[in-house]
Amino acid sequence: MTTFAFIVLCLFLLVGYISIYRRKDLFTPSQDRVFFTHLLIIVLFLVVCIVSALHLVDSINSGVYDFFHSFWNSRFDTVMIMASFLGSAENLSVLSCLLLIVLHFRKERRLFFFTFISLAGAVVSDLTLKSIFHIARPTVELIPETFWSFPSGHSTMIVVFLSAVYYAWTRMYPNVGRGKRYIALTFVFLLSLLVGVSRLYLGAHWLFDVIGGYLLGLFWVSYAYLSPRPKVL
Repeated sequence: MTTFAFIVLCLFLLVGYISIYRRKDLFTPSQDRVFFTHLLIIVLFLVVCIVSALHLVDSINSGVYDFFHSFWNSRFDTVMIMASFLGSAENLSVLSCLLLIVLHFRKERRLFFFTFISLAGAVVSDLTLKSIFHIARPTVELIPETFWSFPSGHSTMIVVFLSAVYYAWTRMYPNVGRGKRYIALTFVFLLSLLVGVSRLYLGAHWLFDVIGGYLLGLFWVSYAYLSPRPKVL
């Protein structure tokens, strides 16, 4: 199963790489930087997938789980459950649909395509990879979870959704100052980090599930950014 999972993952990433590389000669300088970042994300994601599938990081995962488990109390529980809800599939599905509707009516076709591709790709790949790798969740958790653990869907989706919101905001309002952009990026980073930490605290995921989820989200964000816009849009 591990070999099959690795083959499927490599084919998945290879298709994404080829589709991007075919138009590399059309990239702007900023797209060049994103392209090499995209390649680095692919390499890191492959490494995380391999070490997780081969259980090479089980001791690290268990140590981090025990660390967060030691902080369990009613005050933290409520805060972390609320933070986890921010990255839930139900919550982000509704918010994503609202974002797509806004972009459609504002005729922001490039932003609509970016958002749709990154969100759809994240959802499909997350469910597919979970079904392929079959990594079990921690045995004791504060909230019930029934599906496989790797990668963390909450971590993937919060990165994709917040990146789409930030990208749409900067494209629709290009005169926003650099200071405000840095503040917004800091907010995106901290909120994404909070959702990932909440999944670790609640015992819903292992550390490398969350890291893999972040990398998968960044993969789709960079992929959508580099992809050409279809003529139908």
